[in-house]
Amino acid sequence: MVNENNGFLGNNQNPAQDLPKKEPELAWTSKEYVPEKSTKWYISLIIVTLIASGLVYVGTKDLISTFVLIACGLLVLGYSLKKPKNIEYRIRNNELIIQNRTYFLGNFRAFSVYKKANSENLMLIPLKRFVPRVYISLDREISQNVINTINQVIPAIKYSQDFIERINDIIRF
Repeated sequence: MVNENNGFLGNNQNPAQDLPKKEPELAWTSKEYVPEKSTKWYISLIIVTLIASGLVYVGTKDLISTFVLIACGLLVLGYSLKKPKNIEYRIRNNELIIQNRTYFLGNFRAFSVYKKANSENLMLIPLKRFVPRVYISLDREISQNVINTINQVIPAIKYSQDFIERINDIIRF
C-alpha cells in the first residue's frame, strides 16, 4: 500500500539515508621487490657456490652432492635474474586485497613499517601463530595514506628484524 504523502507505508525517510556509507577505496600498484643486485653480488654467488661444492667434493668424494650444490647455486642465480612484477593492492571496507587475494584487516594484531633500499614496506603480523606475515611494498607517494588507513584498524608497533630477515638482508635475496 503506497501513501502519496509519506512514501511506502508511511515511511517518509529518504532511501539514500538507509544505505551504509561507502568507505573510500585506496588502490595502488607497486613492484614485487626492488631489484638491487650488482655484478659483484652475482660474481660472489658463483664463487661461493664453486667453493662450497669443491669443499663438499673434497670432503665426501660424492659427485651427486656436489652436483646438487651446483644446481642449487644455479637455481638461486636463475631466481635472482627474474624481473619483479607489478602487484595491485587495494584497501576498502577493512579488507586488504593483493592481486585477487583478500585479507581481512581484523585478522592481524599489528603492523610495522620498515625501509628497505628505495622503498617503504609494511609487515602485517597475523593473530594466529602459524599464519605467515603479509608484506606490502609501498611507493613514497602513497605510503602515508596507506599507513594512516591501516592504522585506523590495526595498531602500529616498532619493527625489529628476526634472524631470517637479517640473513635475507645480508644476501639480498
